[in-house]
Amino acid sequence: MIKVVMFARRKPGISPEEFRDYYENKHVVLAAPYVKGVMIDHFRIYPGKVRAFAEDWTKADDMPEIEPPFDAVSVYSFESEKALEDYARFMADPEIAAIFTTDELRFLDRPNCLNGPCAVEQGPGVTNKAALSPEKPL
Repeated sequence: MIKVVMFARRKPGISPEEFRDYYENKHVVLAAPYVKGVMIDHFRIYPGKVRAFAEDWTKADDMPEIEPPFDAVSVYSFESEKALEDYARFMADPEIAAIFTTDELRFLDRPNCLNGPCAVEQGPGVTNKAALSPEKPL
């Protein structure tokens, strides 16, 4: 399985709530018939305020809350490299590209969005078996 991550930034002038509403209720609805059967699944995260890491955990609350650098982080799954290549070729078609670019310009700050392949480690709690070893207590 191939994973792709997208870091999305909202267009200036729209609120985080407007961004999320448009993304989930308009853009995803537009995209659904095009990606059905090509994209296996996805998940999206809308981060709230964040803090930079402090010198150590005892000083974490001293760090100011700031806006995250991205408004959404999405991870998309494709069956294979070929499926991802087919998707990229499809999205590069001038007619399809125009549909999506026009829609994305309504809510995304496209020049400040990023995407590319990624690895995903997922599971309940700690997922590294070595970390769960009784010989390595915290």
